[in-house]
Amino acid sequence: MKNLFFKVALTQAMRLAGKPGRLLQLVARLAHQLVRMDRKNIFAIELKERLRILGRLIVAYAQGRYRIIPLKALLTVVAALLYFLNPFDLVPDAILGIGLMDDLAVLTWVYKNAKQELNNFIHWEKQQHIEIENLKPSVK
Repeated sequence: MKNLFFKVALTQAMRLAGKPGRLLQLVARLAHQLVRMDRKNIFAIELKERLRILGRLIVAYAQGRYRIIPLKALLTVVAALLYFLNPFDLVPDAILGIGLMDDLAVLTWVYKNAKQELNNFIHWEKQQHIEIENLKPSVK
């Protein structure tokens, strides 16, 4: 991706990848930002769903529950969150109407380039839910 701001985020991602506590702090910042996002904006709805998936992946990775992801894909995901959380990216988020457009473009690019890894994570996540459900005692 030829975006200087994303390249900076990728460099920051390299420093964070081996630090689970810092990754969890990043996801906490993401959660706070998602609460503040406009619910009426169609771009915000799609953006929020994609960001939630990325956040869950990073939490599972940081907690050591999901490590079946190539380092390059992990760094791309972390960089995408850093890019989103940076208010001074290619198109500053404060610019009404188009501020989230570049964030959505970056996330679309990340999804396209890490599609298989994200699909693998979503599948893994569903399997975890099924396994947890199967462990619950049945009520008669």
